[in-house]
Amino acid sequence: MIRQATKKDVSEVSELIYMILDEKESYFTENYIKKEVMAFIRHAYAQEISFFSYANIIVKEIEGQVVGIALMYDSKMTDAFCEQWENDVALFFGEDQDEFETSEAQPGEFHLDTIAVVEEFRGQGIAKELLEKMDQKAYSHGHTKLSLNVSAKNIAAKRLYERHHYKVECQFLISSHTYFHMTKSL
Repeated sequence: MIRQATKKDVSEVSELIYMILDEKESYFTENYIKKEVMAFIRHAYAQEISFFSYANIIVKEIEGQVVGIALMYDSKMTDAFCEQWENDVALFFGEDQDEFETSEAQPGEFHLDTIAVVEEFRGQGIAKELLEKMDQKAYSHGHTKLSLNVSAKNIAAKRLYERHHYKVECQFLISSHTYFHMTKSL
């Protein structure tokens, strides 16, 4: 079942967000211990206005276990999210070491920030289901352009997105790694 995340999902969802940050060699996972980063993620998850807010996340649940997530948001929220992000980072880490050379979501986009599946559940079509649900959610909110960013090293994910009609629009750096900004029209 795919459903809206709730505050009760904090432990399972936070682990998946941490996994993504760690895989992309985020400044936070590279410079702080997991306990500190997890406290930050859990705090952000509980906020209504936050990049990591439960309000922006859908989960795939199998037998009561969250096995996949998709974190998405309307690009109109970027400024509010950035302000909250800076406040939260200052609270937890003292300063924001900006990892991004540009905003991940461009104006007019409904942006998929993160999609993650628990390792033992990969290869079962869960990411595909989450992408399809994202399309439905975006369309139901009047969006016509979707976007996401994928590491240039993550060939399998890029192929998955291409099968779902995403096309590379540009590239940029996150934590000194090349990412493709991919979009699709609904």
